[in-house]
Amino acid sequence: METRNVTGGNRPNRPRRHGSQPRAQIAEKGYRIAVFNRTTAATRNFYADAGALKEQIVPRETIEDCARATAMRAP
Repeated sequence: METRNVTGGNRPNRPRRHGSQPRAQIAEKGYRIAVFNRTTAATRNFYADAGALKEQIVPRETIEDCARATAMRAP
């Protein structure tokens, strides 16, 4: 799968891969997100290509870890 960074308007570089745009847009809004792909290399590549958004992204290698990272916590 080809990976390349693209820019548009005043947006920072974002990874361009199926499904990566919505995740990058959520992270740009300041939300912290956990990402998972059954192919761990895809998760690692997405994180490596995230640039300034890395602080907002939590890469996970298993679906269980991703679920734990996104679980709602009681106040």
